[in-house]
Amino acid sequence: MTLSPYTFFLILSALLVVSNASARDLYHANETSLQVSRYVNLLPGPTNAQRNPLHMVLPNVAFQTKIKSVGQAIHFLLKDTGYKLTRYHPDKRVHRMFRLSLPKIHRRMGPLTLEQALNTLSGEPWILSIDPINRLVSFQLPDHFRTSVQIKSKPQPRKVIIKPKRKAWKLTEIKQLQLQYQQALKNISWASLSKAENK
Repeated sequence: MTLSPYTFFLILSALLVVSNASARDLYHANETSLQVSRYVNLLPGPTNAQRNPLHMVLPNVAFQTKIKSVGQAIHFLLKDTGYKLTRYHPDKRVHRMFRLSLPKIHRRMGPLTLEQALNTLSGEPWILSIDPINRLVSFQLPDHFRTSVQIKSKPQPRKVIIKPKRKAWKLTEIKQLQLQYQQALKNISWASLSKAENK
């Protein structure tokens, strides 16, 4: 099959147009990207973890043996991220969660994001609360946990305090009342005897 010169000219001009367009696109791509190798261009800009350090991927988290509590583990994770735990938490029960011992299953974690690691350490009912303006981290409970009843491990004995209805009696007052009572008994007994004799 032979090509006519006219057909050959059309094919050649089409190839030149396509190659010019791709060269022009490549030139514009190089203005907004960085060519790393022959076939790879990188777009400039921050990574997702650089925009939000809580989205940083932790490939392997291993806590040292000196880290004993959940609070210490959270402080360790937040170190060098720009975020820190707030001093004043909306729910004061969070301090109890911080004092809990670090579970053995949480001593090694990963790969996961920093946000996922914080949620894992705090446990199921706690919700991670983030202040992105001040880069503060806190935890709070959902509404249905706000009025929860504490479960105690051992029943506590109840203290019964008996408050006197009157002021404390002095010894002299007690002796006077005893004398009055004895006198009243004598009067009652003589009166009942005299009535019995009259009948």
